[in-house]
Amino acid sequence: MAGVNIVQVTRSWISIRVGERSVRFGGEMLLPETGKLGFVIYRDRPSHWNPPDHGIPIAQTDTDAMVHAAQQTLARDGHVLQVE
Repeated sequence: MAGVNIVQVTRSWISIRVGERSVRFGGEMLLPETGKLGFVIYRDRPSHWNPPDHGIPIAQTDTDAMVHAAQQTLARDGHVLQVE
């Protein structure tokens, strides 16, 4: 999946943009001693297309594809995106 950007990361969510679409995943940011970013996405938390006030659930296949693309993007910088 081309054109993946990590838009924003906070302690409670990560926003990923792919082309014109973006998705926000609820989760937990981890701060390892190495200074690298770690982020855990919990599958039991809702995922929605942005803008978040629309609250439109996204298809699981799209979620999986975006998570995979985000994992690859983060890995290039030595960061970790983990799905639980």
